[in-house]
Amino acid sequence: MIQFFNNHLQFVIICITLILSIPLLYIGWLQLKKATHLHNPNWKQIDKMSNNEFEEFLIPLLQSLGYSVSKTSQLNVTFILRKRGIKAVAYLKRHHTTLGITSVQEALDSKVKTGANKVFVITNHYFTRTARILAAEKKVTLVNREALHALINGPLKDRRSHRFIERVRILWDDPKPN
Repeated sequence: MIQFFNNHLQFVIICITLILSIPLLYIGWLQLKKATHLHNPNWKQIDKMSNNEFEEFLIPLLQSLGYSVSKTSQLNVTFILRKRGIKAVAYLKRHHTTLGITSVQEALDSKVKTGANKVFVITNHYFTRTARILAAEKKVTLVNREALHALINGPLKDRRSHRFIERVRILWDDPKPN
């Protein structure tokens, strides 16, 4: 038996190394799965998030688009965004129903009170027709479920995302009444 270990010492060392590395590989795989799961959640997970979890989920997304993000609790504003000298307010609403005109009006009030140049209203759901009409008139960028999906997947697939939020508006039909 001792002669077997002497003759096959390299083989034994490789086998022991492989056996000991299996738990480490498994732990690494679990951590990678968890990290991927947090950055690419499905809609069931997003819909079940608390407001704070939704905010924490969006911070890296907005930062990946080039915005510096400051969390605030003033005036119904969730975030104050800055990019290339432009100040914007982001009004986040994780909701289970369609958002109406009130959300857009509250975001516009916050724009005036903070002196921001732009306004974003971001939700995990949709906006009513009247909210889309008011947003179009007042140049408020609405980010609904489809636009949020595009934002989540956009920066990962297209590195030219510096103009991406500006292009989000085309995801909706023209909200002007007939």
